[in-house]
Amino acid sequence: FTCARHILVKSRKRMPTVTPRTLNQCVFCGGGGNLYCCDGCTAVYHGDCLEKDALHPDGKDRWDCPQCLEGQRPLVGDVVWAKIGSYRWWPARVITEAEAPRTLLAQKHTEVDFPVVFFGPKNYSWVNAYSIAPWANLDIMGNQKKGEKNRSFIKAIESAEPHVFDMRRRQDAREMRTLQKTKPTTWRRLAVNCYIAPRPRLENGPAKCECTPSSPCDDDQCLNRGLQIECRKDCVKNCENQRFRKREYPSTKLSQFAGRGW
Repeated sequence: FTCARHILVKSRKRMPTVTPRTLNQCVFCGGGGNLYCCDGCTAVYHGDCLEKDALHPDGKDRWDCPQCLEGQRPLVGDVVWAKIGSYRWWPARVITEAEAPRTLLAQKHTEVDFPVVFFGPKNYSWVNAYSIAPWANLDIMGNQKKGEKNRSFIKAIESAEPHVFDMRRRQDAREMRTLQKTKPTTWRRLAVNCYIAPRPRLENGPAKCECTPSSPCDDDQCLNRGLQIECRKDCVKNCENQRFRKREYPSTKLSQFAGRGW
């Protein structure tokens, strides 16, 4: 599929202007109220649910949500929520054009449209990022069936649940493969600092503190500690303000976190 953000400028000018069908609940917390609408998809957010300075960067009027900035788009086989015309949001599965019927292929569509099949009635339609929502965005609390009286809608959700399970399994497998391919940055421990330029030196050097072996520069009474510099070589033997000089570094451990790297 072609992403709407990656279409050539000439092709984008020929496309009709489309207003996204925004949701009515924050995709982060599931609440309502005053929401910010993304200009690239159907997602909406509370201002407090977004990271600092995430709204209107660089003073631009257009705002893209974190999902659009990260390039998250549905893949073939993913289950999404789709909305056509005045109908309600309905679960659908993204398919390839080879799976779509000829009648659908003959319909007029743009470069960013892709086919889906709706669960339940098994109708086919062209959709794009402006008329779909990821499954987790609309079913964030997992309570779409709670209090629902439309049996067709309940049946459609029940038909979609096995596909949702398979979709999440594929997503976990892709993430695991990515983590396995990711390796920590190669590095080596340096015993001493390697100065490429002439080593900077203080004109007068650290001052001689008045600490004693009973008070080995371990509090703010030490003049150098208060100035956030290390003591001189001729300080007391048990000086605790010479960690860089004595190479008393904290122990480090290499760990890998899911989705966060090393």
